[in-house]
Amino acid sequence: MGSAGSPGSAATLVTGTVRAAYETAPDAWAAGPAPAYAALAGALAAQVAPLLAGARVLDLGAGTGAVGRAALAAGAAEVVAADVAIAALRRCGPPLRPVAADVTALPFRDESFGVVLAAFSLTHVGNLAAALAEARRVGPVLAATSFAPGWGHPAKAAVDGVLTRFGYGPPAWYVTFKNDTEPRLGDTHLVRQLALAAGYSRTESSVLAVPTGLSEPAELAAWRLGMAHIAPFACSLDAALQAELRLAAADAVRGCEPLVIDMLVHVAT
Repeated sequence: MGSAGSPGSAATLVTGTVRAAYETAPDAWAAGPAPAYAALAGALAAQVAPLLAGARVLDLGAGTGAVGRAALAAGAAEVVAADVAIAALRRCGPPLRPVAADVTALPFRDESFGVVLAAFSLTHVGNLAAALAEARRVGPVLAATSFAPGWGHPAKAAVDGVLTRFGYGPPAWYVTFKNDTEPRLGDTHLVRQLALAAGYSRTESSVLAVPTGLSEPAELAAWRLGMAHIAPFACSLDAALQAELRLAAADAVRGCEPLVIDMLVHVAT
């Protein structure tokens, strides 16, 4: 997860809210979305494997370190995991080197890294131009990902319908994320413009269809219920209602296709 702005700004308040959401229910994340994001991390590392071999890598917006571990498996020499969500960083563990850091003010010297990986983290950044400039300052290569524009899965709508019956409404930060910050990473023309302005020479964008391995109703329900914008609400329910919600969500996604995620990958060099 990345930063949304400078200290003292309204965007910083949003960043704190997002950080709290990611830190509220780590067990729900581990049991639900984590396996899907591990598959996405592996796909990203495979896509840029020649760039990772022997490189010192910054996992920017690392969360619990899925991308960093995938980078090491692909041949990276060392990985520093940076995020503002300290509770998530505590789950990184060796051999990753966790560092609490804001994406717009990274505590690293110029050209400290060979490759910067930003998996689903720049979508949380309010000032994308500043984040790209800072990423370029600390390393000459950036690989950033987001969900491909227009991608969806039937389980999302099915679980969201169940959540509505339980009184759930999306938090304000998530509405901003979906309407404002996330679409910027889906705009390949905008990303190219900002990357060139940040000092990169060229960008390439591609879409990968990534099988996550999640197919059973309980897995699909846990994937959705463990997302950062939903998990705090689900965890706020009493134990009986949580169990009822899980069962209702699993029933709602019964018959859905396996979860395959279309991931947009931007590589700037």
